[in-house]
Amino acid sequence: DETTLTATVKDPFDNAVKDLQVTFSTTPADTQLSQSKSNTNDSGVAEVTLKGTVLGVHTVEATLLNGNGYTTTVNIAPDASNAQVTLNIPAQQVVTNNSDSVQLTAMVKDPSNHPVAGITVNFTMPQDVAANFTLENNGIAITQANGEAHVTLKGKKAGTHTVTATLGNNNTSDSQPVTFVADKTSAQVVLQMSKDEITGNGVDNATLTATVKDQFDNEVNNLQVTFSSASSGLTMTPGVSNTNESGIAQATLAGVAFGEQTVTASLANNGASDNKTVHFIGDTAAAKIIELTPVPDSIIAGTPQNSSGSVITATVVDNNGFPVKGVTVNFTSNAATAEMTNGGQAVTNEQGKATVTYTNTRSSIESGARPDTVEASLENGSSTLSTSINVNADASTAHLTLLQALFDTVSAGDTTNLYIEVKDNYGNGVPQQEVTLRVSPSEGVTLSNNGINTTNHDGYLYASFTATKAGVYQVTATLENGDSMQQTVTYVPNV
Repeated sequence: DETTLTATVKDPFDNAVKDLQVTFSTTPADTQLSQSKSNTNDSGVAEVTLKGTVLGVHTVEATLLNGNGYTTTVNIAPDASNAQVTLNIPAQQVVTNNSDSVQLTAMVKDPSNHPVAGITVNFTMPQDVAANFTLENNGIAITQANGEAHVTLKGKKAGTHTVTATLGNNNTSDSQPVTFVADKTSAQVVLQMSKDEITGNGVDNATLTATVKDQFDNEVNNLQVTFSSASSGLTMTPGVSNTNESGIAQATLAGVAFGEQTVTASLANNGASDNKTVHFIGDTAAAKIIELTPVPDSIIAGTPQNSSGSVITATVVDNNGFPVKGVTVNFTSNAATAEMTNGGQAVTNEQGKATVTYTNTRSSIESGARPDTVEASLENGSSTLSTSINVNADASTAHLTLLQALFDTVSAGDTTNLYIEVKDNYGNGVPQQEVTLRVSPSEGVTLSNNGINTTNHDGYLYASFTATKAGVYQVTATLENGDSMQQTVTYVPNV
């Protein structure tokens, strides 16, 4: 930029003096004159131009050849209209706690590298993230004498973001990146598992994922996470891991264990932690039956509709002795008349127990005095176990089924032998049933055991009576429950 210096020369009577040489000079001599000498024109005016790059007040003197002169001053100021801005941001990482801050400095200079004071500078962030940051004084500052304008910036969103400084007078701008990092001191951890059920054989495993974020939901990088459990038998590999750029640390969980186990992920810097419960189950691949128990082991003959039967329980465990759930157990019996719930098939529960209810209408006596044999086997046939159940006749339904005299006609004074059978509703012989015999007429009659007899273990008995008088005798057999049966025997004279 330049200015025109005008020297007007007149005589004592105010007449313009033409063609008179005027010498121009400046102090200090660090400005540029278009020429140092100039002659006056018809109007007595001599002109030169002045420009300079050194700021400040400069003295300009116009001198005539007769020594007469005049002095004035020219102030050279920065070129604000062409000012440029340079944004400086310290090479630091700012913590996203909305408290830690960084100072932004905008340096404003003109094309001659002079600082420009009094210029308004607007500091801004990209619109999509601006809500997460706070700029001092709404991001507005005015340059000082040294051409600098300052504001502080703080925020709560991690990452590298762009800050722009724009001059208010000519919209010149400069942009620079600033990096915000997550606040480790406010970090919290959330623990997740790839699955919540693991086979407790030391081989099957699950992935533990710890996600670490600060109070403003920023992922925290390079923070140590410790994976642990108070339960014995668990292995976490690795036990200590640092979070990656996504705030994630991982470990693999395996173990020889059973039941609900608690796993913890904790932060080394502030003790924050999170727990998850994982369920360890028995190993179906190593399942075996270790126990087969009937309760009770002696039952009354009957059908599922009228008998409580016996509850048979198969206990299934793996090689570590842990109960195995979800395994199918098949129950079979050597008794063709036996019935079992669900066709003799059951699935083990959480405790490794599979149960069926067993009933049979045929007593063990009727089966040759041998208890029923029940066998439990796994579906793949890898393990079998057997037990015995004794089936007794149903005495509550006992009734006489046969009262028979070996001979219908007997000589007076001889003995008549009687055969008596007692059975239940299923045709099983009922033992230990008291049978009372009466003979009518009773005169001259003698009954064995005074007419009181008990069935043997097969449900029958032999008895006898003797009559001394010829005639027809009616024999009546009666059970304690009132059931009875009659038979006629004829005695003839003993010739």
